[in-house]
Amino acid sequence: MIYRDQEPRSSGFPLVVIAIAMVAIVGALISISERPAPTRVWVPSASVGSGASAAL
Repeated sequence: MIYRDQEPRSSGFPLVVIAIAMVAIVGALISISERPAPTRVWVPSASVGSGASAAL
């Protein structure tokens, strides 16, 4: 008698679905990530006659 190994055929379908889901998650995270805005600092201009400058 000849016995054949009955190995089940592995389907690539679950791997493809997992890969597509991972790409979708990464794409969603990239699209909703907020870019940090550049820091803005307001420096008031000192007028000459207002006495704002202190003598050391």
